[in-house]
Amino acid sequence: MRALSVAMALALAATGCVETLAPPASPEPTLPGDVPPPGRGPEGFGRVTLSTDVPARVERLARIDGVRRTGVSATLLCARTPCEVTLPYGDYDLRFTSTAGSERSSGAVLSVHDTTVVLRHVLGQERSGGSAIGPVLLALGAATLVGAVVAAVALQQPPSNPSNGPSGPPPTGSSNPAPYLALGGVGILGAGAFFLAMPPTVHQDGATTQWSPPVASAPAIGGSVGVRF
Repeated sequence: MRALSVAMALALAATGCVETLAPPASPEPTLPGDVPPPGRGPEGFGRVTLSTDVPARVERLARIDGVRRTGVSATLLCARTPCEVTLPYGDYDLRFTSTAGSERSSGAVLSVHDTTVVLRHVLGQERSGGSAIGPVLLALGAATLVGAVVAAVALQQPPSNPSNGPSGPPPTGSSNPAPYLALGGVGILGAGAFFLAMPPTVHQDGATTQWSPPVASAPAIGGSVGVRF
């Protein structure tokens, strides 16, 4: 039973093991042909165009620091990219999640300090699964079974000697831990096989490119007027 407790502790400790992949290449500072450039925002606001490599939901994240509640709140900013939003000047933490599945998800920082802003983002991924605990559990389960065999042999009571009387009390299930070790070893092997069959946990940051494109000036109405004295 002690071996089983150690195995569970190892399993919990190994759940934090994550395979980190390099982020994708940053997108070019150009808008796709089907995405129009943003218009000019009002005074103190920026008009922001958000574009991603796959259609994605965009959420604005905000830190909550209160007496009764702490954490991060998420507010929907855009249901599906590409989209255009108006935000007051400032910096914003954004989370992009693919509309096709939550495994494609990553974050970016949006800086709005101009009347027009474009942000292109290539989503990373957050894929949860198994970890390196599978082989560890298999090895521990095999060692536990070996320990059960050793315990069964080492603690086996010698046979009774008719000339000198019985050499000791007959073995009982409570005095011999071998059956419990064997049961724990089988359980650990099963847990190891389960973790081994799971895909690894993968984390990949996204890639972001942001710029402020110029806004075309409105054409002049009418001709020039000159006054001469």
